[in-house]
Amino acid sequence: MSQKISRRQFAVRGAVGIAAVAAPGLLLAQTPPKEPPPPVSDAELQAIEKQLAKPLTEEARKLLKTAVEESKKSSIKRKKTRITDSTEPCFLFIPPPREQVRP
Repeated sequence: MSQKISRRQFAVRGAVGIAAVAAPGLLLAQTPPKEPPPPVSDAELQAIEKQLAKPLTEEARKLLKTAVEESKKSSIKRKKTRITDSTEPCFLFIPPPREQVRP
């Protein structure tokens, strides 16, 4: 027949049941730690510097490194942005005057 359980055993079994139901929700609610953006490598800076006519000074190299880092951060943010109906964002193109265009 059925066993009689004490109030204490009933409370323990109830607490275990509640914990079993709540545990998966708590595990899913935890967010993984944010990964820092990948650092700018020297190879990237050298590839950019090869395209220039003159070598960069140390100060200009530091500015270039920060600019590339900021560009990477903004591209990561841009990729996270979702457009509601899969349309492309609108932009305005203004062609430069004919005098400013190089031949």
